[in-house]
Amino acid sequence: MFEGRESDYLGQLMVLGRNGVIGKVKENGDVLVECSGDRKFWFNPELLKVVDTSQTPIEVGDNVVVTDSIRKLKSLQDDKHGGWDAGMRKTMGSAGTVVGTLSNGCARVFVSGRRWIFNVNALRHVSRSWSPGSNITPADESPSRACDADMYLGKTGVVKSEQRNIVEVTFPNGNTHDIVSIESDKDRVKRLEKGHGGWAPHMVSVLGTRGYVFKVDSDGDVHVKCINNFRFCFHPKLLKVVDTSKMAIKIGDFVWVIKSYSKVRKYDLSGRSDDEDI
Repeated sequence: MFEGRESDYLGQLMVLGRNGVIGKVKENGDVLVECSGDRKFWFNPELLKVVDTSQTPIEVGDNVVVTDSIRKLKSLQDDKHGGWDAGMRKTMGSAGTVVGTLSNGCARVFVSGRRWIFNVNALRHVSRSWSPGSNITPADESPSRACDADMYLGKTGVVKSEQRNIVEVTFPNGNTHDIVSIESDKDRVKRLEKGHGGWAPHMVSVLGTRGYVFKVDSDGDVHVKCINNFRFCFHPKLLKVVDTSKMAIKIGDFVWVIKSYSKVRKYDLSGRSDDEDI
């Protein structure tokens, strides 16, 4: 069904013979197909046929999901297909992007923050183009059936995985420039830091204190500048954002100096004159 503007007609000609994803179906049976390049066209259903994605070759740029069966993954990851690594447990059930294909039936996939080589039989195509590490912002007015999800509406999170059209999103406990309080329980910190920056003896001196978030990784781990100029990477569950908007500044507080010469001059209460250097 080729209807509408000439540009739509030409665009439809360009996607003939290619795969797409069904977006909507009208009452009269017409089907809206989402094609590559964010292009969408309406087609008569007689012009379409269902594709078995399990038989579709995996190519560079494809969005895929790693099997969530450890038994299957271990059996497929033999020495001829990249081998097995314990770190692959973190990728199970997660979505990633194919960045390379190999002649031995393997694909190089960027997933969970790094590149892994998988047997293609351990992967399946993702029907939508959610990409790991992408930042998304749920609409403020969007209703949620999850009891605690309303607190995240309008905030930015990181896509962790996509499965059966359900997107798992992590919301780091701290965004760049936030002031955060650090967990004081040493045993809990040691336990959660495994695989998330690791435990360091010097961390003892910053437990229970506050720090300044200067970086958030794609997997949600948070890099914090702490007292004594220490910098550590923390599991987000070990941090709590401090609301400093209504707090009086006192000795020992962790503060962020405004990165604006004009603002510093405007709010400077040190007694300097405008002619003095800051």
